[in-house]
Amino acid sequence: MSASNYNWVCFGCRTVVRYPKTSQQSPNCISCQEECFCLGYKVAVPKKDDVKAWANLQKDCRERSFAYSEQARENLVRRKHNIEREINRLEALGENKGRTPKINELKKELTN
Repeated sequence: MSASNYNWVCFGCRTVVRYPKTSQQSPNCISCQEECFCLGYKVAVPKKDDVKAWANLQKDCRERSFAYSEQARENLVRRKHNIEREINRLEALGENKGRTPKINELKKELTN
């Protein structure tokens, strides 16, 4: 398969749509018009009549999506913790003309 297109699937209809990876939006299923799920170009797509394989694929996609969300959440918490530590470190050094704006910048980033 070419790396220029991704496989997008509709689990309800068990259909596959090939769509450019550079696209900004996800395509809709040609059968039911529901939004498709992106598999990329490396994941093997089962035959349409292999219901068990489609169910396994959907389960795997759900688990990968959940793991990705959890990893992103952990990274956000880790980043905020690092910012808090850096603020504490800079404040412990005392006031400084260049340090104060940096502390304010970090505090602003922490609230976003």
